[in-house]
Amino acid sequence: MKKLLVLLAITAGGCASMPTSYGPMGTRGGYQEIRRAPDEFRVMFGGNAYTPGARVSDYALLRAAELTLQAGYTHFEVIKSDDISRKQTFLVAGKSFSDATAFRNGNTVQAYGSTTTMPAHEATEYYPGRALTIKLAREADGDKRFNAAELADELRAKHHLPKRR
Repeated sequence: MKKLLVLLAITAGGCASMPTSYGPMGTRGGYQEIRRAPDEFRVMFGGNAYTPGARVSDYALLRAAELTLQAGYTHFEVIKSDDISRKQTFLVAGKSFSDATAFRNGNTVQAYGSTTTMPAHEATEYYPGRALTIKLAREADGDKRFNAAELADELRAKHHLPKRR
């Protein structure tokens, strides 16, 4: 039982400092979308404080590619891209650490001690986010449109995600 509790503590602690994984919106971020028209979506991806902004942008594009293919289209165009990142400032409590050492030499005892104090302070975390408005299409149009299947495969390989079914 003790081994299980230690394993759970290590696992839970390790998850707190991991980047947002690719998937639907959850407590640590993810994607969500709104269908605005049969051929138009608003796709959003939000990351946690450990997720690089470039990964958030890639994941928003990946979700756009998936939605394009699911809707029966082959290409999409990004008609609008917005930075929906946010910052959160919070107070970190102060801490004090004390240390003492004592030595005995015959009938004499010498003691040495120190205290280190870290005052309370504000900290700010940055949560990257990207929102894309996309228009779906059934054919290429020069460099304006992404090939959804090719882009999805490229981004999945880049981020070591499983291949689409």
